[in-house]
Amino acid sequence: MQKILTHILIGTVFLLTVLPLIVFNGLFFPFITSKAFLFRILVETGLISLFVLALADKRYIPRITPITIFFGLFVIVMLVADLLGSNVIRSIWSNFERMEGWITLVHLFGAFLLFERVLSVSDLWKRWIQISLGVSVLVGIHGVMQLAGLASIHQGTVRLDANFGNATYLAVYTLFHVFFAGWLLFTSKSIQLRVLYGAIGVLNIAMLYFTSTRGALLGLVFGVGMSLLVYAVLSRSKKILAVFLGISIAAVLSFGVLVAYKDTSFVASNGTLVRIADISLEAGETRFAIWGIAREGFMEHPILGWGQGNFNLIFSKYYKPFLYDQEPWFDRAHNVYFDWLVAGGLLGLGSYLLLFGSLVYFLFRGRFSIIEKSIGIGLLTGYAINNIFVFDNLLSYLFFVFIAAWISSRVVREYKIPRITLPKDVARSLIVIAGLFVMYIVNVPALNANGALLRALSPQYAISERQVFFKEALSYNSFGSQEIREQMVQFALSAVRQADVPVETKIALLVDAAIEIEKQAAYMPESARVHLLYGLMLRLLGNNELAYEVLSHARDVAPHKQSVLIEFAFAAEFSGRAEEALSVFKTAYELDTSYDRVRVLYEEAENRLGG
Repeated sequence: MQKILTHILIGTVFLLTVLPLIVFNGLFFPFITSKAFLFRILVETGLISLFVLALADKRYIPRITPITIFFGLFVIVMLVADLLGSNVIRSIWSNFERMEGWITLVHLFGAFLLFERVLSVSDLWKRWIQISLGVSVLVGIHGVMQLAGLASIHQGTVRLDANFGNATYLAVYTLFHVFFAGWLLFTSKSIQLRVLYGAIGVLNIAMLYFTSTRGALLGLVFGVGMSLLVYAVLSRSKKILAVFLGISIAAVLSFGVLVAYKDTSFVASNGTLVRIADISLEAGETRFAIWGIAREGFMEHPILGWGQGNFNLIFSKYYKPFLYDQEPWFDRAHNVYFDWLVAGGLLGLGSYLLLFGSLVYFLFRGRFSIIEKSIGIGLLTGYAINNIFVFDNLLSYLFFVFIAAWISSRVVREYKIPRITLPKDVARSLIVIAGLFVMYIVNVPALNANGALLRALSPQYAISERQVFFKEALSYNSFGSQEIREQMVQFALSAVRQADVPVETKIALLVDAAIEIEKQAAYMPESARVHLLYGLMLRLLGNNELAYEVLSHARDVAPHKQSVLIEFAFAAEFSGRAEEALSVFKTAYELDTSYDRVRVLYEEAENRLGG
């Protein structure tokens, strides 16, 4: 049994390396949910095996090092922040589009425990990196196929995304693997292996370049520079220091040349070079505005924040009107540090930075070679720079956790776990029963709801069948209920626009969608988005008075968002409040007079109501 459990443990830990390749098209948001559900199931399986095996083999008892404590502290702080936040269910469970929340955070802590024990006991750290680099080659081949037009790019038409569905997710993945390849390159004694690792590193750099992700590219430059600087200082090598200075000067000059010649055909015809040359305060106006919104939200709840997954509430409340031509509902600050500041306040961000800082500290102080310290510090630097411009995703979290576990495994200082005096058979049974229960609760209802939702969105079924699938999806009471209800609204709106759908069917769809979105609005009183959809349903059903009340509330929680004001103005007009409607149209127009659609609606309202 011990041998079987050992094989299960090693298998689950190594299967985590193949997550980048996983996409199950039978799921809603397949690039995200496929990887996330498999990750959770693998971690849960691994933890059950680890704890059972630890009863028989003391080597598998998790070590409690300072890094373990800092990681655990971060998890606990975020649990408190989520429980006290604006939407507890969303904070704990997230949704299908993101698959994050506290449930993912605690699974990441579980992955940390698995990495630290399994790879340490069997001394498989290097082998895990080798397998992960092999997977990165498969990812790179997919990227080359996309580049050659032999495979479709899922996000847009230019920026490579492989099986990630998002170029920025692929970029940070390749960033980690550039440094993994560098570590093996400089620690291998075989010429053939050095050539192989060098080639893999070049492939990952190429993939990173063709994602056109500026944050990750900056992270690569700064990370490599930091690796050279640390190595030069620790080895007291003047040659490496000269190389560091040379690369730094070359990088600055290259950027200057790109900016100076950004209007030339050579630069203008290259998507990546255009994005790099376009780095400026003006080009970053949208990102700075989102960060400003995050800062305002933090100032409102500075200690423990709003809970994870609630940035959309801040975005609505402190919305900047000039963002009208951007995506309508930002749910992240596009900056990891602002994300944790908003989600967990000063305590959340502080505990995250404490964990991050402890890795740097113990990497310097631990039993690491100069090469390991140089590569490790460079990687953490590159990752930290990347995090200024984007938000994390499951795989970037996973590789960060891997690095944390690797560093923790070399920390000498550890604390003993209090012994629980239970008969081993009883303890073993409790672990298995509790583990299977958690595995069911975490995965089965959500997987069932996700599959039913995808069937509801499939045009291969009749409208009546799809409506049944929507109701089935809701019956599982999963964390995806908000998305299911919002999709019901979109489905009803789509049916209303179809001439071949009977009027009775359209009304039935609108009524069902209105009933469900009303439930969501009652549960999420601070969500302008949900109330906007609810008000729209009511207006289409002719209940203009109630639509006016609902949209008035939406305006209160998103006073500067033009789309909300427009719908409220229509509700005011159709409920007999002509003067108020005209006033609201005028307000929406004056928020940003460059918004042509609002200008046209205001002019039409003047002609219709003001004349």
